[in-house]
Amino acid sequence: VKVQKEGAVKNIQSDILARLKLEVQHMDRTAHVAHKISMALEKLDYLLLLDQCPGDIDLNEVGIHHKHKGKVIVASRDKPDCAAMDIHRVFKVSKLSDGDAEELFQKTAGDYADHPHIQGTKEQILKQLGGLPLAIKAIAIRLKDQPESVWYDTLRELQSPKNFGDQFEELFK
Repeated sequence: VKVQKEGAVKNIQSDILARLKLEVQHMDRTAHVAHKISMALEKLDYLLLLDQCPGDIDLNEVGIHHKHKGKVIVASRDKPDCAAMDIHRVFKVSKLSDGDAEELFQKTAGDYADHPHIQGTKEQILKQLGGLPLAIKAIAIRLKDQPESVWYDTLRELQSPKNFGDQFEELFK
């Protein structure tokens, strides 16, 4: 589940409901939805991945409890915020090696990333992304199946982050 700050609890609940194929009458009643989710999860072994999660989420409010058999993995840039979520273990994710960065980019961007005309641009883009997995993934998704001109424009934007705009501002924090 990719978590957005605005309405995070409801976003997570909505995604869980959809995945579990559960329906609720009153989505606006968070406690009711949480109870329904909790009852369903209580019977399951599950793995829930929360990506880009703000640390102020109360998982109990979502319907996820310690008594469940499942596991929750939270991806967040802010370790202190995660402490508020009663996280049991924290793992630091480091920058990727050049080889791993290229492999992630290649898998995400697709076959066009192998095209001989694009190799130099691809290498420069990867250098600009500095091994940051989230940045690599976001840019590679943006470039998938795009013409050469979009690759050049993206490189130019990456080389001047002050002019880059809001679209990828979060990637460079």
